[in-house]
Amino acid sequence: MTEIDALKLELQNQAISRAALGMSTTAQVAAVASALCWPVGLWVGGWFGVAALASAAALIMGGTVAAIDQEIRDIEQGNKAKLKLWLTADDLSAAAERHGLEGVPENPKLTGSSQTPSPSTATRTAPTAPSEAAAGLTRGELKLRPETHLKLLAPSRGGKTNTLLHLLKEAKRVTYITLKDSDRVPQHWQGYRLRPFNIHRDVAAVLAEVQRTVGAILEGTDKGEHWLVIDEALAITDLLQASAEDDDDRRIVKEFSSLIKLHLATGAAQGARLALMSQTQNGSDIKGISAASLQNLWTVICGSERCADGLGHMAGWYQKHVGGLGPEQVAALRALTSGFYQLASVKGGPVLCDFPQFTGDLKPCGVPGHLGLTPEPATGECAKEGPEVAIIDHLKKAGEAKTAPRLRADVWCLKSMAPEYVEALLEQLVEQGKLRKESGDRATRYLAS
Repeated sequence: MTEIDALKLELQNQAISRAALGMSTTAQVAAVASALCWPVGLWVGGWFGVAALASAAALIMGGTVAAIDQEIRDIEQGNKAKLKLWLTADDLSAAAERHGLEGVPENPKLTGSSQTPSPSTATRTAPTAPSEAAAGLTRGELKLRPETHLKLLAPSRGGKTNTLLHLLKEAKRVTYITLKDSDRVPQHWQGYRLRPFNIHRDVAAVLAEVQRTVGAILEGTDKGEHWLVIDEALAITDLLQASAEDDDDRRIVKEFSSLIKLHLATGAAQGARLALMSQTQNGSDIKGISAASLQNLWTVICGSERCADGLGHMAGWYQKHVGGLGPEQVAALRALTSGFYQLASVKGGPVLCDFPQFTGDLKPCGVPGHLGLTPEPATGECAKEGPEVAIIDHLKKAGEAKTAPRLRADVWCLKSMAPEYVEALLEQLVEQGKLRKESGDRATRYLAS
């Protein structure tokens, strides 16, 4: 997708967001979200109840949703009168500057956002912009674009997480979702590790937390910014759908898809930002999400010397998802042999950047639903130093391995904790190297390291 296409999509999304909020009251924002992306109704039901949402749509909203839906269709079809109604000249100038297109006409022709780029646009190899015509590759510094969602693509061990840690190092609120035990996040992030055999319950716990934050941002009661980062979004959505066994599971699948859609439809300009990560070239094939919606993410191709295939993938992946590399630029990319790199379109041309390996203080991701639990009352062994120290001290004094149920019974301050929390806490201590575990025929036992 070219920079002018990206500009058009950004302006359309900005106009849609303002139309949705401008034509509804604060109390109607949740129902308007349903008009923007159809499955959000169940997600909103998590806040107010499905019955309350239905009555609000029928009794309070009246014709508002229908009017907004028509307004959105007009905007997507490039109706200039509607665009002028919701956008100012300053909006156009600011967006054009972000995309390096300061010289575009005041009223560029905008086409529907549901249209996909033509094959010739998506796979072009001849340089079309000044920076693309330059010999070799432009080197630069990678910085987040304002009011733009993010997509990071690379094979396994290709530096996606390293890139993300650098790009979001100033972010105050980040919710990170992953399937991998090995992932680590900064101390102030909420990092969640989804368990494949409990994925619907784990995703439900994450949704309960994230929905409140995103809802407050979209309603305007929260003026801050929040990042939702989904590592291997394609794998997570596939697993959610494939393993859904009942109506409750299928409801979670729809709510998760709706949360992504809500970010894509209205979130970026208001502070609800989304980052998707994928280790396959099919980074846009997320079930339940249209390819057109995902085109508005800013794509960054990552590369690392740790990849099994080295850095050779970068040129091909960029051509597929962004396009516009000349032969000399392809040759320059293929000449790379070591380091951590990022390749992204900046002001209309490909720019090669490099972040060093991140060295900040990181922590393991926890099991959703248990991170916020606090043992009550915190007395006795746990009064001064917390349950982690109490567990380690108890095992050292006992001099033998113990199961999680046995530890919950023997360590007084663990009695008030849910069994799932105790198990998650023990696993985190094992990951941190503070405990060892022995897997026997009947149960897993834990020892102090």
